[in-house]
Amino acid sequence: FRARELAAGLDRMETYAAFAAKVRVGTAAGVAWLMVRWADASGAGGAAKGYYVELAARALGTNARVLLGKSDGGRTETLKQADVQLTGTEWYPVYVEVCGPRIRVFFAGQEVLDAEDEAYGAGGVGMASFLCGAQFADVKIKVMK
Repeated sequence: FRARELAAGLDRMETYAAFAAKVRVGTAAGVAWLMVRWADASGAGGAAKGYYVELAARALGTNARVLLGKSDGGRTETLKQADVQLTGTEWYPVYVEVCGPRIRVFFAGQEVLDAEDEAYGAGGVGMASFLCGAQFADVKIKVMK
């Protein structure tokens, strides 16, 4: 998947601490992504690299999940995942906090994932969807002081 950089100038992990948005996945069996520490290397002949939070609403709440994954030049790896109550028609607040190697994911006000990985220490943020027409609102980036 490809993503647009959201915040001009936020090209180093050290400049932001969290990425938040309200997400509505849609009614199709697709997925929505929030990306952190993301580098789109497609212009250099490679695939994007970084971490992504995947929201999947399967059949309006059945087998719904939040997943934290890592993309490395076209290969993906699941770091953590959790089943959640998620319908495609509701808006859900999603908050991704990054601090050093630690990545924490909050869904609907609850911490659902906590992982550590040192592969990517810098990168941008982005949003994308696949087969569902996901919507994003109230996008915020918390900048470290």
